[in-house]
Amino acid sequence: MFNLGSTLSTRPTRKSLFNLGILLGQNRGHHYKTMDDLLGATTFHNINTYAIGTYALHSDQVQYDLNTAGANNEGKLIGEDDIFGYDYALMVHKGTAWSSYSASMGRLNWVIAGKIGGTDMYRKGYMRNGMFANNSYGKSGKAKFLEGGGKGSLTFNAGRGHTFSLGVGYEWKAPMASTAFVSPEMNNDFVSNLKNERIFSSEFGYQFQNAFMHLNISGYFSALDHVTEWQNFYFDDANSFTYVSMTGIKKQYYGAEIGANFKLSSALDLKMIGTWSEAKNTNNAHVRYLNSTKATYTDDIVMNKDMRESGTPLTATSIGLSYHQNGWYIDLNENYYDRIYLSYSPNLRYQGTLTTMGSVDNEGNFIVPSQAKGHGGFMTDASIGRSIRLPKGSLNINLMVTNIFNNRKIVTGGYEQSRSSYTVKTNTDGTATLNNMRTYKFQKNPKKYYVFGTNGMIQVSYRF
Repeated sequence: MFNLGSTLSTRPTRKSLFNLGILLGQNRGHHYKTMDDLLGATTFHNINTYAIGTYALHSDQVQYDLNTAGANNEGKLIGEDDIFGYDYALMVHKGTAWSSYSASMGRLNWVIAGKIGGTDMYRKGYMRNGMFANNSYGKSGKAKFLEGGGKGSLTFNAGRGHTFSLGVGYEWKAPMASTAFVSPEMNNDFVSNLKNERIFSSEFGYQFQNAFMHLNISGYFSALDHVTEWQNFYFDDANSFTYVSMTGIKKQYYGAEIGANFKLSSALDLKMIGTWSEAKNTNNAHVRYLNSTKATYTDDIVMNKDMRESGTPLTATSIGLSYHQNGWYIDLNENYYDRIYLSYSPNLRYQGTLTTMGSVDNEGNFIVPSQAKGHGGFMTDASIGRSIRLPKGSLNINLMVTNIFNNRKIVTGGYEQSRSSYTVKTNTDGTATLNNMRTYKFQKNPKKYYVFGTNGMIQVSYRF
């Protein structure tokens, strides 16, 4: 990664500030895998074993690299630490010019800012994949994007401790290189209908402060359009890796946050924070996927409307007491987490999958599985410490204990299993129909991660 930037700052007047800057950047990501352990064997052939059966053993299609496959297409012999399977680089170049201007007018402070720039990206393959012999080795074409945006904010000091703020912005930015290619491990193809993401953002805040209380309340709303997402995982149903790109996704993020600090005495504070948020898709997206067993793409619609973002609780609160006096500091917090969604599986919600499962009502509407959730709950944390002044320097001792009551039912994240709860049979016309239901229901048994039980840490430091 290489970045070069420069900023010019000047004050046109005593109460205003003007900034102007440029940023140039380049990123090269080299992606490959190596053989760590042959488990007693001496060599391994660099061939796509998943595709054998669909294609003949020595066919071009099962070769990971036709350039080194050998005269009989047996595949290059791989030893420990050798690269195999895939080997490619993603190159990204960026250039941005930005500016901001801020000024104060009495009790009002305002800021405006804008940026304009461009991004280009391409893939360079170091293996000639047999399924895409003419579209995997060497440089791909370049995808170029014009980027830009602007934002503004106002802050008004109403006096007597009351302050109001308002901000709004809009920008369009290039997709990430990690989501721009359909199957970068196999070929140079960009995602179809790849576009800049459009992002609208807004926020409102209110702050009140006096000798007894400090209060912050804020709300926000953001809308995203033309979002591209990408996944790669082992698809057990087809004994294949699958590459999934979803385009044209629309999202909304909105919520409210509150924080308050009450001064109960000179040494004791009561602290309260809370947030309620929503982060979800607002439409059904186009999906294109490729299985590593066959050199064909499949286009479909994924019914992912109302799927939530995963990895964080959308509702969280905390209340705590904080005591600081005479070198002692004691903190006790009670936290609550809820509405914890797991990462959803797109392939369980393809229209083709739902049709095969018979998940269609009498009116022709798809019956979409609900997104899996994790269990929330309460967690108690505490810390106690002492700062001791010494003739030379100071000694600090701090003990922190989290999850004091050992609540290990709280889920921190996870994901739905992509494996189907049924098997299919392929008909003579190439269509797939439901064969039978498996005893084990993968859709009802997602992978979950849980918080640690009671744990703690003691820290001792000496400053001089």
